[in-house]
Amino acid sequence: MLNFSKKGVILFIVIGVIMVVAILSTAFLRIMSNHSRLTHHQVSRIQAYYAAKAGMVFALEKLRTGVWTYSPVNSCPVATPCSISETGFPSSVLSVQVVFCPGGSRRTTFSSYCVPPSGYNFCVDSTADFIYTP
Repeated sequence: MLNFSKKGVILFIVIGVIMVVAILSTAFLRIMSNHSRLTHHQVSRIQAYYAAKAGMVFALEKLRTGVWTYSPVNSCPVATPCSISETGFPSSVLSVQVVFCPGGSRRTTFSSYCVPPSGYNFCVDSTADFIYTP
């Protein structure tokens, strides 16, 4: 009889250990899943950030080469975004827009005023919209 009661206690200990391992592994998998989603979201944000930088460089290059000219009248309407329809952006980047703001005007994409570099009378801002698909 003593032998049967020891087997019963060991059975409960084994079941308890299996349950603890199952709970810990579930918690570990949940943490790993959350980190994976956060990492994917961060990568999408970084891609959008550099796409916006690329849009700004693209606009400045178009201005430098004379393909685009800035004037508050004939360029993109002032403080109205111009979409850049170039290919090559990552699939998470939906659009890239460039905004020309005359010096001293309030920027639409930021809560500050345009302070152009010396020798220029306008600022160039760029934004990128991105999508996060988990």
